[in-house]
Amino acid sequence: MFALSLFTSASILLFKDEFIKELKRFDIPPDIDLTSMISMTFFIGCVYSVLCLVAGVGLLVLKEWGRKLALLLSLLHMVYGILTVALIPPSVINLIIGLSIFIYLNRKSVRDEFKHLSIEEKILGRH
Repeated sequence: MFALSLFTSASILLFKDEFIKELKRFDIPPDIDLTSMISMTFFIGCVYSVLCLVAGVGLLVLKEWGRKLALLLSLLHMVYGILTVALIPPSVINLIIGLSIFIYLNRKSVRDEFKHLSIEEKILGRH
């Protein structure tokens, strides 16, 4: 998700003029500044990309904060999928991806991998 989000954000910024021309085909109120909207979209996309990267690193090193951040990002993915499914039918894929990640990271076996055990628990076995 990191690379895809960053690529999309950068593409929108790089091809700003073409993007604005396409947006003007829709009934957008004239008081909306499309240039600043694109800049904000780029910023939000970059922040989201960094959060995905941080969550990925946290998951790789089995940190609970990484799992929780990934759960939060999967919830955002699901919300985005729900909000855009009527406008962009392929957005149902976002909903499925977010739901799949959320379900997987909430499985007991996965949650147990992220728990930090004391030395006593490690010696005596997990409980």
